[in-house]
Amino acid sequence: MGNDSTLLVFCYHEKYWAIAVEYLVKARQAASQRDALVKAGVTTFEEINALLSYSDEIERLRLIAIVFAALAAEAFINDYAIRQTSKSFFSKHLDRLDPVSKWIIVPRLVTGKQIDTGSRGADLYRQLVTLRNKLVHWKTVVKPDSEVTEADRIGEDQAELALSAVLEVAKELQSIDPNVDLEWLERL
Repeated sequence: MGNDSTLLVFCYHEKYWAIAVEYLVKARQAASQRDALVKAGVTTFEEINALLSYSDEIERLRLIAIVFAALAAEAFINDYAIRQTSKSFFSKHLDRLDPVSKWIIVPRLVTGKQIDTGSRGADLYRQLVTLRNKLVHWKTVVKPDSEVTEADRIGEDQAELALSAVLEVAKELQSIDPNVDLEWLERL
């Protein structure tokens, strides 16, 4: 192999983001279909089964959107840190930071400025990380069906929050470092 070989860059934040967007769109479509079924009136056993099936599918699609949004955000800040410092520096000093701390410390290290920890983007991102951790480290809950509420399910607002968090925190990074390319986020 000579000096004329092409360097390939392997980073996955764009792929993770595309998956998050795709599954949020699918969740929205499934919710529309479910809502149309409810509006038409659910009366038969088959319609009740279809309604339950839609609800399970919507929750599955939202779960995927949330987890992949969190993956996209962390992969992006990791990529930014590696490109701005080095793989070695990142591995030794930054890799083991929690995701929220990376979004605060890495920009400060690179630019001398940090994302405002009280900003909307930082707040949404903290909520996303909390939600992601809850889902990824799930603890089984058992309760009577009469006590199950919407809070026990993955809601539309949580999936929307996940993608908004990534958009907002990335825009805040770009406001600190105008060289940050956010073209990958334009899929939404």
